[in-house]
Amino acid sequence: MVTNLKSAKGTMKEVRTSGEKLLVRVSKDLSDFNKQLRISIHERIDNLEEDLLKLAKLRDTISAGLADTRRELERVHKRLSKAKPDLEKARESVIEIASKLGESRELYEQLRKSIEESLNQPPTAFEMVDNTLQHLYSSASIWEGGARTIEDELAKVVDCSLPNEIKELENDVLNNGYSVLLAGENREQDNIAKFNTKLTELMNPESDKPSSA
Repeated sequence: MVTNLKSAKGTMKEVRTSGEKLLVRVSKDLSDFNKQLRISIHERIDNLEEDLLKLAKLRDTISAGLADTRRELERVHKRLSKAKPDLEKARESVIEIASKLGESRELYEQLRKSIEESLNQPPTAFEMVDNTLQHLYSSASIWEGGARTIEDELAKVVDCSLPNEIKELENDVLNNGYSVLLAGENREQDNIAKFNTKLTELMNPESDKPSSA
């Protein structure tokens, strides 16, 4: 005969196996998500690093060139302030300065536009994290299913319903004249009923407790 304890121990072993499988699944999924997100984020940063550093270097170059251009423009002002300025030379200098400014602006705008396109090219880091969360939510529903299975298995470890033997024995006690035995010589129906009630209360203490409002 398989005892309740032996059966419960066997079922608990199965529950532990289910729990371990769930933990392994969760751990693997989280590890995979972390690995993929790490790779994606690093690739995103690496792909943009060269262009961003190039833009930063270009800004330094342009800043240095603009300083030279400003000095050239100041020299033009000085030449024009002379009593007999060389107007032709001044015109050439102004045209040259304007051309340099135009070249610097065009070069910078081209690189800036290229970088903006790269920055806006999906998937961005935000989108990578959002995608990871979506996969996480999907996996979480599977984890929840595993958790529900564990709870279902725990609920079945022990049969919590009232054993049939209790009801059978109660019927035997009440239906086989034991109330008459307890009544002794006083076989009045009221006295027998009193002992019958007493037996019922002893066998089912909960029935004697007042119900909570």
